[in-house]
Amino acid sequence: MPVRLGDVLAHAPTHLTVVVAPAGLEAPVRDVVVAHAEPGPGDVVMGAARADEVADLAVLRAAGRGGASAVVLPRERVHASLLLAAWQAGVALLAEDRSADGSVSELLSTVLDDCSQNARGGLGDDDGAQDLFEMCNLFARSVGAPVAVEDAELHVVAYSSGGSAGDEYRREAILQRRTTRASQDWLTSSGALAHLRGGGGALVLEGEDFLPGARRRMLAGVRLHGELLGVVWACADGHDFAPDAGELVDQLARRAAPVLARRQRSAAVRQEGETRWVASALDGGQTTTPPRWGLPPDAVLALAGVEPAGSGQVNSLRLAGMLRAQPTLADGAVTVSTIGSTVYVLTAVAGGGGRTRVGAREDLTGAVARVRDLLGVRLLVARAAPCPLAALPSAGREVRTVLRALRHPRAGTTTACLSDVAELVSLLELADVLDARPHLQSAALAQMRAHDVQHGTSYVETASALLDAFGDVPVAAAAVTVHPNSYRYRVRRLTELFGINLSDPDVRLLLHLQLRTDRLRQGAEPVPSTRARKRRRASSKASARS
Repeated sequence: MPVRLGDVLAHAPTHLTVVVAPAGLEAPVRDVVVAHAEPGPGDVVMGAARADEVADLAVLRAAGRGGASAVVLPRERVHASLLLAAWQAGVALLAEDRSADGSVSELLSTVLDDCSQNARGGLGDDDGAQDLFEMCNLFARSVGAPVAVEDAELHVVAYSSGGSAGDEYRREAILQRRTTRASQDWLTSSGALAHLRGGGGALVLEGEDFLPGARRRMLAGVRLHGELLGVVWACADGHDFAPDAGELVDQLARRAAPVLARRQRSAAVRQEGETRWVASALDGGQTTTPPRWGLPPDAVLALAGVEPAGSGQVNSLRLAGMLRAQPTLADGAVTVSTIGSTVYVLTAVAGGGGRTRVGAREDLTGAVARVRDLLGVRLLVARAAPCPLAALPSAGREVRTVLRALRHPRAGTTTACLSDVAELVSLLELADVLDARPHLQSAALAQMRAHDVQHGTSYVETASALLDAFGDVPVAAAAVTVHPNSYRYRVRRLTELFGINLSDPDVRLLLHLQLRTDRLRQGAEPVPSTRARKRRRASSKASARS
């Protein structure tokens, strides 16, 4: 008997309520999926952690096209237009109270599993993992070698018994339930991962070519609808593979695909739940951490934000997945969540009674360095000061502030905390104030710019050089490559034409601030630049010779 929406809601948490249900509560429920997945018949779709009304409407319409049974949105985002869209799509709209503790998506998944097990009259098989172990043993006998199945993040999902003694890399991967770092490097440097991601078939790698002591391996990609869900390994156990080993490994990959797809959906739902919690916590909407994290009320948390240095270089969801897969973060990070283009890494650095977990900073640094090398892109990392849960909104603002500074050409680094980029942050925020309050901007500077454009003069450059050089005329003249006497004449004409009193320290300060923030908006280097300093040195040498 299929599970119905009413069955799930009867056991669901009380902070989930029905807003509208065009098909009633008899609609079948098959799975819980996240908003960016392609919804199918009977799915309950969890809306994105942060989205506007247009995005929520798109989710409802996609759910209707796919035959989904319901969409879950935060209560504060449920508006009249969404009710109409839900009716038109024939999809139930459920309102979630985001102030509630825990993850609604995870609870729904658990309730659905319980209802499904009750409908079958027995217990489930942990997303088919037990059957997958049995399949591995069966295929290992046919292939003539031990086999293993890993998911897209290279976690070991299932493996055949025996056959690990002769290969330390296989044995260590099984013990850690994750492919070793050396094996990951091997997969990348050999081009095997690129081959599998490109849709290639089974291939054989000679272990000694990449890893000392490693045995020959055959591997195939696990795919469903063209998406790479994982990898099947076969490890030569002292003799050659069976003649039809490639075909058998491909067959095991096809058999494993539905199991890994189910695991991937479950993981995506769990991750979406954590992302929604993080988004709510950064908005100040959480007072306790999810129970599954096992953190005491006085836990100290460290928040960091990671994003690519340039737009379009790598998808943020892929970046989060690769960070999540890094061994250095697997045990230390509480959650790795994607909000917009930023990947937030939350780590518990201290637990109850002041117990401190050392190395959290190094864990993140190592993970980012590894992912950066794998992707071949520059990554920006912003760290906030460790804080209790109640201060996470402030930590979130700090991370966003530092990331903004790191994106600027003047940052000069890719990893920073607020104190590392304090001056740049101050100038950027001063520029914001000047943009928002035009009456604070210098009228004389506006006249100076207009004059330079109309007459081809360079009074703005003259003023910038003088103020950057603290009034030292020879240094300022060298920065703009003119003779000091000519430069003095320019300064005198500047004060006459635009009425700027450069002897007044307040005038100098305000003019200098505006000139600096203007250059900051343009991403320009401060004056004197490196090129100007070289010219100055050359000019000094020429003067000495003459």
